[in-house]
Amino acid sequence: LVALNIDKAIVSAISETGSADILSEKQRLDLPQERDLSLPGYRERLTTIYDFHPPNRHDKGNVHTFIQAQAVWDEAMAENIVEFIRKNPNTQLLVLAGAQHVRKDSGIPPRVQRRYTVEQKVVLTRDHFSASEETVADFFFSSDAAPLPPAGRIGISLEEKTKNDDTYLEITGLVKESKAFTSGLKAGDRIVSINGDNIQTLSDIRIALLGATPGEVVEIEVNRTTDQDQTSRHHYRIELSPPLNPHR
Repeated sequence: LVALNIDKAIVSAISETGSADILSEKQRLDLPQERDLSLPGYRERLTTIYDFHPPNRHDKGNVHTFIQAQAVWDEAMAENIVEFIRKNPNTQLLVLAGAQHVRKDSGIPPRVQRRYTVEQKVVLTRDHFSASEETVADFFFSSDAAPLPPAGRIGISLEEKTKNDDTYLEITGLVKESKAFTSGLKAGDRIVSINGDNIQTLSDIRIALLGATPGEVVEIEVNRTTDQDQTSRHHYRIELSPPLNPHR
């Protein structure tokens, strides 16, 4: 299993400014050596995607910085693919990425081919594309939606924060209808672990609760800072709640 993504913080920083100037020296070393924004239809496609999503009031960038960031993302994944193939020339690599990223006309494939000549095939679902769009993919498939059981929810709102280069999740609120509300958890608590797994980011939470259903009990460990600026560790066992809105 090979991780292809570039650090999310790098993409976010470039998405704000369109420049690598605000990156640290270590982050600059992770940037792809070359970027191609001239692929036919690339700018137009990303502009359409950008316009489709209403700007968030916290967003600092614009469509041009968004395109720069996406190009860094695509080029970095292509670079990591090529690095792996060069080290493992007899291995077949199956790349799992978003539909827009794997397009054979302007996504990852032409960026791989620019660096290394290798046979590539793109497979996409028909959700967003027509089977006649041969420039986008080599094969299309469709399948019926698989019903999934409702996901279990702790019943807390979280915010990802960074302090002294350490990332952590802070509880910002509790849902009154959840077991978390009466458990003893408090706003301001910092999540340390869930079922023994260390938690630092929102992605860690998603992984820790992957497949968890309402009614299951999870063990949560938090740090709490007192008014005297002292930190104490607290442990809770919380029964997961169903989603408040099952359609979301």
